[in-house]
Amino acid sequence: MTWIIEQIIALGFPEKYAKAALIGFGVVALAVAALAFKISYDRSVIVKHDAKVEKKVEAKTAKVDAQIDKQHAADAALQASENNSIQKVIENAPHSTSPASTVRQRYYECLRLWQSRHPSSSATPTC
Repeated sequence: MTWIIEQIIALGFPEKYAKAALIGFGVVALAVAALAFKISYDRSVIVKHDAKVEKKVEAKTAKVDAQIDKQHAADAALQASENNSIQKVIENAPHSTSPASTVRQRYYECLRLWQSRHPSSSATPTC
């Protein structure tokens, strides 16, 4: 320790402040080391927490995605059923001798079927 104090005196510090300067430097170095450790620890805690949160979010997202897939499958089945019903109505509509009246009748039957299944919908069917 005396060697360090001699080096501090050689740097130009007065002899009576050399020991205080060494202690001050030691305290500052210790504080910087403690701060660096705390920052490193905080980062590791944050990384662990983020990993837990991400895992929970992924689990919930997978669950919601599965529900959405089921709903899409149900919607697709319903739409296919409705399209099949509309096609049956069109095929089973009474035929007229006039081509214009046949097309018109099929269109109106399609619209009636669509409106009976979707009373509040403003969308138009693809008849």
